[in-house]
This record gives sequence, structure tokens and C-alpha cells, in this order.
Amino acid sequence: HIKFSVPILGWSSNVVMSDSAETRVVAARLYKNGNQNIASTTATKFLIDSVSFDTHGGFNAGSNRYDIKVPGPYKVRWNMMSVNGTDGTTVSAKIYKNGAIYGYNTSTWSSGTNELSVAADDLIPCVAGDYLELYADSQSDANYDISSDNLASVVLINMISGPSQIAASEKIVAIYESN
Repeated sequence: HIKFSVPILGWSSNVVMSDSAETRVVAARLYKNGNQNIASTTATKFLIDSVSFDTHGGFNAGSNRYDIKVPGPYKVRWNMMSVNGTDGTTVSAKIYKNGAIYGYNTSTWSSGTNELSVAADDLIPCVAGDYLELYADSQSDANYDISSDNLASVVLINMISGPSQIAASEKIVAIYESN
């Protein structure tokens, strides 16, 4: 009768790719200083100019988008506060992935309303190299502003899970018995 156990350290750790090995939380909080006017039914890019934090440096100020550096499912939430709208105007907050619309939400101004909040959020599967952008529009070609007062319009981005590969620091133990 022989009984033995063999610890297997970092199962397949020699094939972990660098873009899949990230175990830190990926998170960003982005916003704009100053109001932005939305003046047409054509989608207008939300011009982010400030970063509260960005754990992986994904915000690209040159292209005004968030570049995905670590693959995984991302939770994206954009709370857009609009002001100076016209009664009956429907406004949209849109999330784009790689230049195509991925998720959106709308809300309509009603009489006596000074502010209108629209929150667009979605769970978006991403790979390294994908990018996310935010757009707003008015479905009735009426002007309104996206407000920045007290960080009223803010974008939150985070990856909701880590890599599926086993890290080198994890142990997998196998026991084999035979008679």
C-alpha cells in the first residue's frame, strides 16, 4: 500500500498571460468641471476632464474615453444631471463600447422641474484594448446642459471580478490512493 500527496503550486502558472494576471481591483471615478451644453438630436460625447481616482490609468484624456487594460466584466454607471431643459424634452444618457451603443436610459422634463437626473448603467464584457465612451442627446432637438455642480454628473467604472486563472501563490493539493 502506497499513499502520497503532491502539492501543485500555481497550477498552469507558467502559462498565465500578463494581461490576465491582474488581481487588484479595477476602479475609476470620472467627472467634468463646468457645465456642457447638449444642443442637438445627434449624440454628443460627454467631455470628462477630471479624475477622482483611476486604479489602472484607463482614462485617456486625449480621446476622452476609458481604455480597458484588464479583461473582465465591467460595471459602468453614469449619472447625468441635466439642467436648463425644456418641458417635454426627452434626454438620453448613453454608454458606448468600441464606438457602438451598448446601453442607455432616458428621462423626460416635466413642468416645474429645475433638474433632471438620468442614470445609465450596464454590465459590459470587455477585453484589453476595448474602450468605453459616454454620450448624451436630446430627442427633440432642445438645448440643455449637463451639470457639474457638486459632482452631479459622475461616471463610475469597475471590474466586478478578477482573473479566472489560478495565481502562483495558490496551492492545489491532490491525493492519490491505490491498493
